[in-house]
Amino acid sequence: MRIYCPNRDTLEALRGSNIEVILGVPDDNLRALADASAATTWIQNNVVAHSSNVRFRYIAVGNEVHPGDANARYVLPAMQNIHDAIVSANLQGQIKVSTAIDTTLLGISYPPSKGSFSDSANPYISPIINILRTNDAPLLANMYPYFRYTDNPQSIDLNYALFTSPEVVVQDGQYGYQNLFDALLDALYAALEKAGAANLSISVSESGWSSEGGNAATAGNAGTFYRNLINHVKQGTPRRSGKAIETYLFVMFDENLKAAGIEQHFGSQKTIMVAISLSSVGFLMSGLEAVTALADASAANNWVRANILAYSPDVEFRYVSVGNEVKPSDAAAQFVLPAMLNIYSAIASAQFVLSSISRTGAKILSANIDNPQYIDLGYALLNPKGPAVQDGDLNYHNLFNASLNALYSALERAGGLNVEIVVSETGWPSVGNDADTFSHAEDYYQNVINHIANGTPKRPGRPIETYFLPCLMKTRRVALKLRDILASSSPINSPSTNSNFLRRVLSLVF
Repeated sequence: MRIYCPNRDTLEALRGSNIEVILGVPDDNLRALADASAATTWIQNNVVAHSSNVRFRYIAVGNEVHPGDANARYVLPAMQNIHDAIVSANLQGQIKVSTAIDTTLLGISYPPSKGSFSDSANPYISPIINILRTNDAPLLANMYPYFRYTDNPQSIDLNYALFTSPEVVVQDGQYGYQNLFDALLDALYAALEKAGAANLSISVSESGWSSEGGNAATAGNAGTFYRNLINHVKQGTPRRSGKAIETYLFVMFDENLKAAGIEQHFGSQKTIMVAISLSSVGFLMSGLEAVTALADASAANNWVRANILAYSPDVEFRYVSVGNEVKPSDAAAQFVLPAMLNIYSAIASAQFVLSSISRTGAKILSANIDNPQYIDLGYALLNPKGPAVQDGDLNYHNLFNASLNALYSALERAGGLNVEIVVSETGWPSVGNDADTFSHAEDYYQNVINHIANGTPKRPGRPIETYFLPCLMKTRRVALKLRDILASSSPINSPSTNSNFLRRVLSLVF
């Protein structure tokens, strides 16, 4: 993945994930990093401090800096200083330093074999190319067929931009081009060859298609582009046939703080769905509309068509969660059951197989905050220092198990003996109250990961399907909040419940 600045929360979330990362140096940092000492400090604080747990792949020094920009003269010295700092930290075998350009630096891009940098770009890009060659680093390039198409729709066919052309559109000597993405990338390769860097590789650090706000900017076109791009990059370009193209999709989420128009809409749910399509990722889908709206059968059918059928079977949907942490006293509570029934019927009519399951958001930290004088911090962190909690013949060494088994006991008393629980949210914040530290958050997540394969004392040996909240940003997910459903939870085996509400929900599960 690519992040555009060293955000500490994001880097903490990536610890131990094995996800490779492009870390960006913001353009407004370039002038400062032209000083070697500042660059060393930047690398120590933002890279070395995380390098044992985060897999940094590239440092992108600046993004789409143009030769006429005020910061352009600082890109090269900043790159050199960042590289030297990486070497000093003995990370040069793991991390490469580059910069991200766009294709406006090309003076000629058609036909691709004629690709060359403009006269104004040459003095800027040539020394950058040299440092990349010396350090065996790729050039990062942001490639947008969308903008090339919308700049010249009279001459460029939409199918050519979307990878849907049935035949070669541009014949350039021995190379035939069926899509604009390949043509742009090979034009840049041709420009590098003319600059004496025939062996320099290119990583596509951004590519995407807007879903709203401009010409050809529709969710359908965006989905087509992303899916075809994902399927295509493994093949390489005509000029680099068989060499997979390292490519980063832009962007995961819409950017509502940008100026209104197409720039706001390169993300969205469509991007997320396409990004995980045909993968092994199981998806827990939550309705963004109010539960009250989905109590209408027609609205529920429309929701299923737009959010489930549109992406199936490429996306593996495991569960649909109707509502998130709805309490019995909430105004929306009366609509949960009809909304569940409507969603169930809409999916069933589409011949989907439903997993019948009850779900809970187990936010373990809340109990420790509410009762720190009674609940040991280690017990909440799955790292107990004291004796286990004895409940009949069962021993509890952590609060996670105790809370989960309290809910299992409540389900049994509500007639849900065979209902399984998926922990659809659990987490620990790193900032806020006294117990909210990066160290505690890291301990909690790691201990949960290590623990869930073991099951609970009440259900030993049965792995607990668990979702962390959040990954990089919070998404709304799931149905019942533990401490608002359980009227009491001590001892674990005998909690009472807000049983009428719970039984209504369970009636659908069965």
